[in-house]
Amino acid sequence: MARGGGTSQETGAVGTPRRASSRQMLARVRAFAPLAAAGALGVLTVAAGVGFALALARPDLDLGPASNLLAVHEARAETALAAGDLEAAEASTRAALAEAPLTSHVWARQALLAYRREGQLGPATVAALERSYAVAPYGPDITEWRLAFLLEHWGELPPQLRASALDELKVLATYRPGPAQALAGMVSDPSGRLAATAAIRLGQLEARRAQAG
Repeated sequence: MARGGGTSQETGAVGTPRRASSRQMLARVRAFAPLAAAGALGVLTVAAGVGFALALARPDLDLGPASNLLAVHEARAETALAAGDLEAAEASTRAALAEAPLTSHVWARQALLAYRREGQLGPATVAALERSYAVAPYGPDITEWRLAFLLEHWGELPPQLRASALDELKVLATYRPGPAQALAGMVSDPSGRLAATAAIRLGQLEARRAQAG
């Protein structure tokens, strides 16, 4: 699963000679997080708008019930993450999970934060990714983020997480072949790219069989 040293010069894990490509991957993966949060932000009502604005402007202010809104916690987490304040981002993400533990993109952010904290695909990162699959095995709002992340760390994944990723990728290839192919083309890890290609072919084969039947 996770590697202990994180300083090897032979693998593609974070902290290795493919450090530049790993940073580029993380930047690509990171770009999906605000898009996922937008779904939660869209549920704000006009009545909650003032409390939401105050929550962003004054994180130290106790707004009572307004401070418990999922969208408030999400916005605070995204703002803190963008500013590089991982401690504040984790606190707001935990608050969001307490408010809505079945929200898949919050678990995705938890995985990203754990990854940045651990510096590798450690136990906390794996646990958050597994929870994201338990909540939403086929996305769809975090599918591309999650698969991009997992495929770049393919050699480090435990078997169950690999199986979940392959299953999700086959479904993506069946119903959205274009995005599936684009995703596979972004993967720099050779083993992840090979796994993506095989899963996409299986998904397309199953789609043709379904049409023929």
